[in-house]
Amino acid sequence: MSVASININVDSEIKDRAQEVFTSLGLDMSTAVNIFLRQSIQQHGIPFAVTAEPAHKVPQLGGQEGKNKIAEDCYPPLPPGTIKANPKIIPQLGCMKGKIWMADDFDAPMEEFEEYM
Repeated sequence: MSVASININVDSEIKDRAQEVFTSLGLDMSTAVNIFLRQSIQQHGIPFAVTAEPAHKVPQLGGQEGKNKIAEDCYPPLPPGTIKANPKIIPQLGCMKGKIWMADDFDAPMEEFEEYM
């Protein structure tokens, strides 16, 4: 395997903050970038959602519509000609990222319980 160098320009604060995250995971910057590149190849695209809205703005789906959306996002597509799903198919890691969120006021006191506080 031959090795190639990549030079990129990054905001120094972003680089420092990312380095802290990678160090906490036991990774160096080169390994983290290699993971990103390999995942991009495997996913045939950027390996995470690129959106203009924050994750907590994702529309909430319930009932069968929500289950169908989770199935689309989490399970790999079945090969053509497959009649029924293999029960041993495992969901793809990270498929629920950005779909579950906690409201900003989650820890705020509720008016109903003021008399108990």
